[in-house]
Amino acid sequence: MGMITIRTDRKTRVLPTRQLKRSSWAGRVVVVAMLVISAWACSLSATDRAGWSWPRNGWGTSYAHAAAHDAMSRGKLSTAIDAAIDIVNRDPLGRASASTLGDAMWSAGQFEEGGRAYQLAVSNGWRDRSAQTWAIEAALANKHLGQAAMHVDALLRVAPATEIPAEWMLEIESNPKGRAVMAARLSRSPPWAAQWLRSLAEASASKVHKRIETVRLARAAGMRIERQVARNVTWQMLQKHPGEAYNLWQAINQPEDHLGGEIWGSNLMRGALLNSGGPFEWRKTDTTGVQMIGGRRGRVPVLEIRGLTLSSAELAQTHLALLPGTYRLLWNKSDPALLVDFRISCIGPDVNISAKNVSRSRSTSQLLQFKISRGCILQKVGLTANGNVSGLSEGFISALRLENENNSTISSDVRRVVR
Repeated sequence: MGMITIRTDRKTRVLPTRQLKRSSWAGRVVVVAMLVISAWACSLSATDRAGWSWPRNGWGTSYAHAAAHDAMSRGKLSTAIDAAIDIVNRDPLGRASASTLGDAMWSAGQFEEGGRAYQLAVSNGWRDRSAQTWAIEAALANKHLGQAAMHVDALLRVAPATEIPAEWMLEIESNPKGRAVMAARLSRSPPWAAQWLRSLAEASASKVHKRIETVRLARAAGMRIERQVARNVTWQMLQKHPGEAYNLWQAINQPEDHLGGEIWGSNLMRGALLNSGGPFEWRKTDTTGVQMIGGRRGRVPVLEIRGLTLSSAELAQTHLALLPGTYRLLWNKSDPALLVDFRISCIGPDVNISAKNVSRSRSTSQLLQFKISRGCILQKVGLTANGNVSGLSEGFISALRLENENNSTISSDVRRVVR
């Protein structure tokens, strides 16, 4: 006898595929009667079942719903089924009538009839949270990933605050077909898209890249993501899965937003500093009151810096995802004595970057040479104030750029993380 696994929000149940537990005769008759009444009433009314309900005694129906759920919570399942049958008699096409009966029967172990009641609830329209939850579990149990994605969409539309279990999304998105269906749903920018994005970092390290692939497919199909949402979810990914953070940023953003090469440098020169920027954008971190203003000297973009003090502090930061190798960070100062510098460090467990400033002491052209080892998956670049030496408290920097060992400017398409 074959076995199938049905996942519920209570516990996992293993049921035989051929011989299921029999329910009471009355319960079976009620479910069949509901099917007949539903077909007749919907044909007669010619209305949208998702938004219309049979005329009812509102107070009595509400009382019956409360009685059914109270009985379930206290373990009085026979009473719960009786109350659910009363709901069906009062309001056969109500949105929660069939699903309440399904809840009661399922709780009592009457899985076959409970499943039929849930199925009827789903067919009566998509605005039923309990029915959609059952439909997702049933679809996943039968490996119908496309249907599961469709019902996740329906559930989150009717109940946007629902926290979708991470194992649901991992199972759907671990399969190419499931990813394609989910991406198609996300391409319409549904109201639950931001919540779905925030759940990405909950995936395990071995499977998170599959969920990022769903983001890539959805964005290519037209999904819109608010900029601040993109920043926040990338920070979450950086904290839980640093090696995937830049891959997510690439999947979310258009190619011109990847902040590599000249774009990466000119973003800082324009003074495009944000207190709440993403990890791969230049973000202001100074708390000492130093002014940083984007400007121009002739045709050259510059970052004007004013109000430097004797305190050493980080003024701004961003992150890189460079492959192992040797690199050079170059920039110009308005004066060699200007009290600012760039520093680079590794984001990762006990990995140091070998870095050395090889600039000439009286030159305005600055050069920081550094080497990335294989264990350094992300790097933080900081613009810092060197307050521990005497020098100028204001000036500007310009022409910030990043080069590899072949003296070629690094662009975003070669900055990727090795898993």
